[in-house]
Amino acid sequence: MPILPGPFLDADTLFAGAEPPVLEARGGLRLRPWAADDAPAVRAVYADPDVRRWHARALADDDEARELVAGWTAEWGARAGAHWAVEDTGGTLVGRVTLVDVDDRDGTAEIGYWTVPDARGRGVAGAAVEAVVRWARAGGLWRLEIEHASENLASCRVAERSGFALEGVRRASALHEDGFHDMHVHVLFPSTDPRWDRPTPSCSGVVGAGRPTGVVVRVARPGDAAQVWPLVEAFAATTTPTRARFERAFPAAVARPDVVVLVAEEGDAVVGYLLAQLEPTFFADGPVAWVQEVMVRADRRGSGVGRALVRAAERWAQAGGAAYVSLASRRAGGFYEALGYVPSATFYERAVAGA
Repeated sequence: MPILPGPFLDADTLFAGAEPPVLEARGGLRLRPWAADDAPAVRAVYADPDVRRWHARALADDDEARELVAGWTAEWGARAGAHWAVEDTGGTLVGRVTLVDVDDRDGTAEIGYWTVPDARGRGVAGAAVEAVVRWARAGGLWRLEIEHASENLASCRVAERSGFALEGVRRASALHEDGFHDMHVHVLFPSTDPRWDRPTPSCSGVVGAGRPTGVVVRVARPGDAAQVWPLVEAFAATTTPTRARFERAFPAAVARPDVVVLVAEEGDAVVGYLLAQLEPTFFADGPVAWVQEVMVRADRRGSGVGRALVRAAERWAQAGGAAYVSLASRRAGGFYEALGYVPSATFYERAVAGA
């Protein structure tokens, strides 16, 4: 029995050529087809605990890695998917990005990615995703998806910053080493048709146990600035922030790959925010996550909003490879000690002349 609609996509056009095309991405990155010689580097990446955890795969040796790479390259010939190695300007492998599960009848496909551990925090995955989206759109694909474990905050940030809105949650749908995980499904459409441009929820993968009922902790968007500003004013006890500088600084912070801005949202109202940054260190043998600001609206303090923000920041820090989380507090020591934080050092500051 024939299927009446479609196919929406001309697969011959999308998969023209003997292998995936070389694509240029921002930051001087280059997306190229995989080669058998990449096997040792691929094996090393899958030895990383985070890649193993979220991609549920390990490679015993280079032979297994070569088999995996061969499977990636074979998908192009089968018109099922495209896989790219992501290189920096020096030709070093820094990541991977894929377009898989291509359905020519419905014009849909899924994008996946990982970043080499040493290249994290540089925006590699986001730049690679943007390049693949441009290529996929030019090839006629209609609906693009990104799916990630709900606890994988780093992947969530890549999806949201690349314009993929959270569509929903597939409950307990993916088996990892530690059990079944909920999966978040993000989508991107090319049309501005109101049917596809309606408001969608933000990624709630940052939400952990103990979250107060009705409150969602999510990665901030530039449009949250107006609601965050009153909280920033209330947070400042010894300084006087200016609205003009904040309006410039907020979207810049939201866009930085080494920074996370989280907001706690109750209904349509932002009731708290957190700002944290990954800072390079030598002594800790890796980056340290420094929580710069945590603020909860006065009438929502003591309800678990602050705890949810801090726990979300901890998961972000873990995903970013941080050795530990640090913060400075003069008025909320009891709150942080209740969360397991211990005093570590005296905090000093000195104003910069002319600031």
